[in-house]
Amino acid sequence: MSDKYITKDMIDKQYFEGRYFSDETAVNVDYQNGKTNIIAYCICKETAKDIARSLNLLENIEEDGLEVKNDTKRWWTRLQR
Repeated sequence: MSDKYITKDMIDKQYFEGRYFSDETAVNVDYQNGKTNIIAYCICKETAKDIARSLNLLENIEEDGLEVKNDTKRWWTRLQR
């Protein structure tokens, strides 16, 4: 595997915790001021859990000052094929 990829096993579990959480099939964000919002509905509980964990991971990585490559254009091009 190339050095530019990070696998799930390489990441400390605390990075998956944060403001985002799942409640059944909903993905929620906790604004930490007593308010929460549902940001997505998923087809199953596991998908909602994985999305919440992924959003927490992204937010925690960015807070630590690591650069996250934005590859939206390439992803969008693939999606349109």
